[in-house]
Amino acid sequence: MEAAPEEPKAEPASPFAQFRISSHAPLDAIQGRAACPGCSKTRKHYCYDCLRPMNAAAEVPRVALPCEVHVVKHPLEHNSKSTGVHAPILSAARLISYSQDDGALPAYDPATTVLLFPSARSTSLQALGAKLSTVRT
Repeated sequence: MEAAPEEPKAEPASPFAQFRISSHAPLDAIQGRAACPGCSKTRKHYCYDCLRPMNAAAEVPRVALPCEVHVVKHPLEHNSKSTGVHAPILSAARLISYSQDDGALPAYDPATTVLLFPSARSTSLQALGAKLSTVRT
């Protein structure tokens, strides 16, 4: 006896449907790597050492952040593997990147600063609610 053919599964709804996301076609079109004008290392989409886009620089979308964002990177985290290194390329005006070992971390005021860190015990932004109104922008 033959098994009945499986019905095609419905595509799950995209979690990004409510966002306006720029096309990634310019990135797909990039063939090979190019030398970074800042450090001369070869990179494909962006230089993770100089924090500058490569090749399709004019087509990289910019994001206007509603507040100043500081990314603090662990000193043993490699720039090439870091998920926060690309952020200044998208929003350089409101984003500052630090390494824990560079000694340049500012003194943060707990009354006006929110530390975002993924953890099972973290408080969601929705749960912070009104407290976010005191965050320095």
